[in-house]
Amino acid sequence: MGLEIVANRHGLIPGTILAGGTVTAEIDLNGWGIAGLMALDSMTLGTLTFQVAEKAQADGGAYVFLRDESTPNNNYSIGPISGQFALSGVKLAPLIPYRYCKIIVSSAASGLRLALPVKA
Repeated sequence: MGLEIVANRHGLIPGTILAGGTVTAEIDLNGWGIAGLMALDSMTLGTLTFQVAEKAQADGGAYVFLRDESTPNNNYSIGPISGQFALSGVKLAPLIPYRYCKIIVSSAASGLRLALPVKA
């Protein structure tokens, strides 16, 4: 019997917040393991929160805020944070069970490119 070694698959899922906006378009995580989050542009000091859904909005998916397990009445958030940054996947572990998400910034962006490094 032989041993088959399969190379790790990895990718980068983009998320963009348009100028004057606060929310990314729908992001399809499609079963990828989230390895982190990067802000490719400088972000104004603020907080990140997340909305999640079980199916695509076009298919009737309803987005709800991701809640913090330790304080269930509060939305899960990361921050305050600013500038260009990279976060580890540990901070994003609460997103693992969900197929679709949106990332929200607390203050209007002048255009913000985000990227989620992912791997199989």
